[in-house]
Amino acid sequence: YDIFVPQLQEKIHRYAPEWGDDDDIKQAAIELTSICENRKQSRRAKQLNYADVDLYAKSKLEGNTKMVYKLKAKISDLEAKLMQEKESLRQIEEKAVVDLQVQEQLSELKRSEEERTVRLGVSSTTKRKYGELEVPAPETDEANRAEDQGLTARSFRLFRDGY
Repeated sequence: YDIFVPQLQEKIHRYAPEWGDDDDIKQAAIELTSICENRKQSRRAKQLNYADVDLYAKSKLEGNTKMVYKLKAKISDLEAKLMQEKESLRQIEEKAVVDLQVQEQLSELKRSEEERTVRLGVSSTTKRKYGELEVPAPETDEANRAEDQGLTARSFRLFRDGY
């Protein structure tokens, strides 16, 4: 504004001889330019909702700074979420490995149980042979165990066959 008025005065002064060197004309021109400048500033202030351009620049800088802080906070939140997701994925992988190991152990136990069932069937067959021959079965703990296993195998087969 301070630069504009002297330039305008120089322009008016060039034409002043044609208008007559009247101070009123110069004053009117200066007032007209100041009114125009005020209108420009007020229009700009209305557009920007700020009365002062410096204030606008400062607020713009503050807004940018706030936006930077918001973005940094958002980035740190996203990084924290990413770390949580990575941790949960790692836990899921560990759980999957453990589940696989448990499944292998269960299948191994099932195989050993089937083998045991086959052995029990063999021992009950042996006991039947003793009965057919009318030879008394041995009365030891091992014989009792074999008998129990035979009963277990027989009940398992009956259950398996649907009786």
